[in-house]
Amino acid sequence: PGCPPRRQGVISDGAAATHRIRRKEGHSHSRASKSPRVRMAKKRQREEESSKGGPSPGRRAVKLRGAKAFRSRLMLATLAKRRVVISDIRENEEAPGVGADEACFIRLLDKLTSGSKIEINETGTTLRYSPGYLAGGAVEHDCSRTARGVGWFLEGVLPLAPFCSSGLELTLLGVTSGGASWRSVDAMRRAAVEAIMKDTFGVSIELSLERRQAAGKSPEEGPGRATLRCSPVRTLTTVDRLSEGLAKNVRGLAYSTRVSPALVNRCVAAARSLLNQLVADVRVSIDAAPRRRCADVPGFGIVLVAETTEGAKIAVDLDAAWVLDEHNDPETLGRKAALALCSELAKAAVCDLPSLPLFLTLMALGPDHVNRAKLPGPLSPPAVDRLDLIHAFLGVSFKLDPLDPDTPDSPIRAVCRGANYANLAKPVT
Repeated sequence: PGCPPRRQGVISDGAAATHRIRRKEGHSHSRASKSPRVRMAKKRQREEESSKGGPSPGRRAVKLRGAKAFRSRLMLATLAKRRVVISDIRENEEAPGVGADEACFIRLLDKLTSGSKIEINETGTTLRYSPGYLAGGAVEHDCSRTARGVGWFLEGVLPLAPFCSSGLELTLLGVTSGGASWRSVDAMRRAAVEAIMKDTFGVSIELSLERRQAAGKSPEEGPGRATLRCSPVRTLTTVDRLSEGLAKNVRGLAYSTRVSPALVNRCVAAARSLLNQLVADVRVSIDAAPRRRCADVPGFGIVLVAETTEGAKIAVDLDAAWVLDEHNDPETLGRKAALALCSELAKAAVCDLPSLPLFLTLMALGPDHVNRAKLPGPLSPPAVDRLDLIHAFLGVSFKLDPLDPDTPDSPIRAVCRGANYANLAKPVT
């Protein structure tokens, strides 16, 4: 009481000056935060966080639905260090949720990485995966209790192997022969490991088969055994493969476990009877595995590899467990393998159709240059799914042009600009 009333909405000259100074300071601070030096520092910080493993907290998770291309999703999420949420995994089927083979692949990824976070809900229909960094080292994984062979797991691991922080020595236990949805270890070694990863993209990698196992019942004396060894690389090489060349020779391997070696001899003779009409240089060796080097499961199969004048290798593999029935003979398997190889050669490409998803993935991970290749057409459904996921995780798009638009099976010229993926965890030597 007795004091004059305070006037509303009036600021003194000193307060106004202080207010203007604070506004100027805040404005200068906002400008400084947008300066090139600050932006570069923040970019380096994000790169360091990504190289240590784990996705950046500011990047949104990729949300997908269904169980389609399950291995490709997790593999590309690990490479891109992106969190992924997969929902509605077989939600309306009799056996909902993640299958036994997919759960085994998740456990394999957990062994290969460090710092990964994997969450699966109670029904198994939703998976949340936050990848860590690829550690490498010596890893042994048992996949013999699933319905898939070793080749099915190798298809998901091969793109990850060159980008580990240290050398990878992965030993897989299980079926080493081919199946309806996966390739045999022998075909993977010749077509994917040697022809594509080593010769085309410059990766120091090798795949060895130590113990054979045919598809069938569970063995009592131990499963098959295959070992993958790979040295880390900083970056991949640029690809420019627009010429496939002509077939100059055919090499192959016919294998058998716990059956008479005469079966594979008949299979090789039938295959050679067709291939010798086209190529003079045909050599198919025979591997009748002794008891100590194979599981106690009977079976036999054949792998044929055609090498061209440009260094491309086209491989096919057939196994009696899923190709033949009780009314067929080994000659049928040999003839089918020879015809399948001729069909692959007729596509006039630098790789075979089963190796196409791997080839596309390595092209997308290549340097920031134009990568070109002549690929078989039409694209298989796994290759189309891989292209969609490459664009979603890596942001790389392909330009696909058929060389002969009037022919439905025309080869395709694929062109892309690589994501310039670099292995920052590799020690500099």
